[in-house]
Amino acid sequence: METIASAKRSARSQGGVTGAWMHKRQGEKAEMTRGRGRNKPSHAGGHGLPTAQKRALSREKRILAVIASDRTFGPALWRGEDVWLGRCLMCNAGVMASRRGVLLEGATLEHILPRHHGGDDDVSNLAIACLRCNQGKGRRIDALSFQDPRRREVTMALLERRRARWRRVEPGPAGQDDESAR
Repeated sequence: METIASAKRSARSQGGVTGAWMHKRQGEKAEMTRGRGRNKPSHAGGHGLPTAQKRALSREKRILAVIASDRTFGPALWRGEDVWLGRCLMCNAGVMASRRGVLLEGATLEHILPRHHGGDDDVSNLAIACLRCNQGKGRRIDALSFQDPRRREVTMALLERRRARWRRVEPGPAGQDDESAR
């Protein structure tokens, strides 16, 4: 069987074009290996989005839901860009997110009750915290056993603080979507 390099040399010496031949050969090779699980893009749920993009999309939606339900967040202008400006759940430092739901300047999405202790991605279990507080809680509190009284005490205090900051999200007028309400 002829190697690709030798086929290119012979095509050049005969004045032929190598591009079409190469694409055909590469297509055949991709077709041959496709059945074995190679060269397949990773798609989530068959919706046409790669898994990482779908995860990022749902993460942005969760962040926007947390912002909408936290009364410390409000619109602001930062470096000429519209952002959401709010407060860290633990230390009350300023945190911000873009209007699309991307966290900026060291803000993180905090699971008050960590997933490995049975917490979920429900909005009532999520908060926006600064990176320092979130990592500190992860090292000092989340690493403790589920039954540890100190971990339970801190988790209950943070859940209570989150409830105190809760803003009731009012639905728009009946029959109107977000576009027509503007």
